[in-house]
Amino acid sequence: MQILAVDIGNTRVSSGLYDGECLVWRRDFQSGDRVEFPDSGVDACAVSRVSSQFPELEVHLQAQCPVYVLTRPPSSLVVHYDSPMGADRIANALAAQRYAPHGAIVIDLGTATHFDILIDGALYGGPILPGLMTLHQALGMRIPHLPQTALGPVGSPVAATTAEAMNAGSVLCTVGAVERIVADIRRAFPSVEFATLVTGGNAPLILPHIQYDFSVPNLTLEGIRQFARLSLLAALRKDIA
Repeated sequence: MQILAVDIGNTRVSSGLYDGECLVWRRDFQSGDRVEFPDSGVDACAVSRVSSQFPELEVHLQAQCPVYVLTRPPSSLVVHYDSPMGADRIANALAAQRYAPHGAIVIDLGTATHFDILIDGALYGGPILPGLMTLHQALGMRIPHLPQTALGPVGSPVAATTAEAMNAGSVLCTVGAVERIVADIRRAFPSVEFATLVTGGNAPLILPHIQYDFSVPNLTLEGIRQFARLSLLAALRKDIA
């Protein structure tokens, strides 16, 4: 069975076509891009949406196959959170159970950097802070005379130029936040043996500086695929009943 997983994020749309559990291809689209998906051969689609961009996508997909929109967690996931939790965070938790079913700290390094805590099927919200790119751009916006430069790898905290200093500050600030928050989560649950999972578009810049157990670039898409599978099974049971 082929399932199309679509993650509509704050700054881009990521999509992945799965044949069973195998990712056949992944495509990412930025705001303003023309979004294209396969015209045939897809048995079902699942969508995670955290922003209002690309509002026509669900309608386009519904013309091709059944579409399941991730708006709330499945019954297998108990969420300890007083306000609605983002669909991408729920998807991450569903996928994280495959890697660390008893204890996972998910670090998603995207437009925002957010942490989610999974313990034996129970999901707890963790801190949310500005993402690496958001942090870097905000510095230039608040101080206009600073150079607007692209982010890149950091080898040393010693900088020779202002651009290097801004780059190192943004990356190492995020590194420090990740290390401290992970340590605090472990202290909050001293009896849990956590594994750390890292995902998100900014992960390659942070991974060389931190300790982690799993780097899973497609974690959110994997969770969306899992949600589609659960939805299809639920629909099948309903038809049989």
